[in-house]
Amino acid sequence: MSEQHATPTPDQHGYPPPAAATDQIDLTDAPAPAKPFEGVPDSDYVRDVISALLLLVSLQLVWNGEGNTASGIAWVLAPTLLSVVSLALPYLARFGAFPTSWTVHTTRRARVLLNLPYVLAVVAQVVIDASVRSRLEAVGAAAALGLAGALLAATPRASELGPVEQDRAVTSTWSRVAALLAALSGVGLLAWLVLYVVEMTSRTTSGSRTDVILALVATVLVALALLIPVLAAALGRTVAWSRALVALAVAHLLVLFVTDGDQVRSVVETVHPIRDVAFLPSGFGLFLLPAVAVIAASPAVRRRTSQNPAVAWFDSVRVTLLLQALLAVVLAVASVLQIWVGNGRVADLVPAAVVLLLIAGLALGALSTVGRKSPADARGTVLVLMGASLVTGCVLLGMDGGPLSAFLPFLVIRLAVALVLPAAVFLALTVPDPVREYLAANPRTPRPGDGAAAYRWSPRPERVHASRPAPAPAQQSYPTAVSGHEAAYPPAPQAAQPPAQSSPTAPGLAPDASGYGMVPTDGASPVQPAGVASEQETTVIPAATDTDIGAPEAHEIVSPTEKVALSDPIDQLGREEGGFTWAQAADPTTPAATLAQIVQDAPSLRAAVASNPTTYPALLEWLAQLGDPEVDAALAARVN
Repeated sequence: MSEQHATPTPDQHGYPPPAAATDQIDLTDAPAPAKPFEGVPDSDYVRDVISALLLLVSLQLVWNGEGNTASGIAWVLAPTLLSVVSLALPYLARFGAFPTSWTVHTTRRARVLLNLPYVLAVVAQVVIDASVRSRLEAVGAAAALGLAGALLAATPRASELGPVEQDRAVTSTWSRVAALLAALSGVGLLAWLVLYVVEMTSRTTSGSRTDVILALVATVLVALALLIPVLAAALGRTVAWSRALVALAVAHLLVLFVTDGDQVRSVVETVHPIRDVAFLPSGFGLFLLPAVAVIAASPAVRRRTSQNPAVAWFDSVRVTLLLQALLAVVLAVASVLQIWVGNGRVADLVPAAVVLLLIAGLALGALSTVGRKSPADARGTVLVLMGASLVTGCVLLGMDGGPLSAFLPFLVIRLAVALVLPAAVFLALTVPDPVREYLAANPRTPRPGDGAAAYRWSPRPERVHASRPAPAPAQQSYPTAVSGHEAAYPPAPQAAQPPAQSSPTAPGLAPDASGYGMVPTDGASPVQPAGVASEQETTVIPAATDTDIGAPEAHEIVSPTEKVALSDPIDQLGREEGGFTWAQAADPTTPAATLAQIVQDAPSLRAAVASNPTTYPALLEWLAQLGDPEVDAALAARVN
């Protein structure tokens, strides 16, 4: 039978079958078509969306001090559109729009080339501002947003990075870019401060010299408070500062977007100090803060650290809390100084400073909790304190007065400490998958009694008034193990006792005259029956494991009579119950299995077991849950 090729049919889309095919085509071994976006993490899509938003929104914001928007300047509009086009390169490559010679390395180079014109446009605006003194050119909010968006579009995505050992050059390159931008921001700010001092000194009289000094102090404090996270994120080797800087950059961008058009001077930065403003209007170099943030948080730079993901998030919480406290204190000091410098109203500035110090206290309290407790134990307290910080921050945002509602750096710090930084702590402790997995694997330390008494109603225990006589003890009272005061212990139920057995050779014991021990009497006295157990316990005692028991003799069964014979008849306290003695319960050589039997059969000897240095941990935890004051005191003495 000869082979016959199948005739193309409509269901085959007009394509003939391959050579040597028959009417029956086996498709069971055919490979599944590859998905074009397989292996792309969600973070890549998020970065593309944020970059596009920053670039497009910047077109409607002020570009220079004259109030011109970026969309009305041709040499700014064209680079913005090129940066937006660069975001489509990886998607076009996955759809096969480029030739076969196009690789991931080509995409990364094309990203940089298409976003380079926007960087040059910003540099040109800085040069114009420095060279022109006849009018206020400055660098506006559009440059800050657009530069951050262009650099975010230029950085390679996580799906475009190779193994660290083979693709290390991209990490070092972008780390240098972040360090360079941070250095330019610092140099620009310091240079501006020098010009600021010269300008203020040239028009200062002897009577206003104090005001100039106070204004300079506040200016330097605010500038350094914003510059510290920039340098730490760019030069540090952890991701904690980069995440804190991202939160601060979010506050910066929100302020630029909201205040645009209200006061042009509040959203621009210029090399030349403004003559009619005694305080720092915005400085020069802080517009680079969002740009440093997006590069320091890029996948290429963040992978230079090998921290555990969960540990990195907990470190980010610590750094964010520290930054919140620092910024709140700095803004509180600047608000108080504004009373003398700008003749601000005390009724406005002093309450604002008090609220800022309260926010700083909440942040420091949360930071102290994180430092003292494990992440699982500290998480609840930190979330509660940050909730209080958010409520207090809303009060701060409703206040008015002085620089709190006039100048850009103060607005950024105000929004950051009030809302953005506490929200960042909330997100870091609740959203990331590594954090939730760590908390699920490492739950918080259980409290004795599960802590139900703190939030669940239960009958209040009866208290014996001092005027009411205490009931007579049912049997001989013995001194306690810790305080030495006498405490009565009820006898075991008589119905459960076997026939009494006495030892004629066992010496009788009587209280010592000093009240702190028992001494043998001359005559013989009956000994408590051997093998008599105390009242049945309702709680299961943790069993000793092989590690807890240790020595082979711990498995040997010793009769209660032998235990009585081995005990010291002149024990310090002379207490014995259930065939066991205090000395035996406190003896480090007593096997772990015997200690478990002692706490079950002799409740009056539990304090001795609690003070025994060889008692295994499970039994100590069980004793701690009993709520016995004598046992708790012995455990406390053991810890101390």
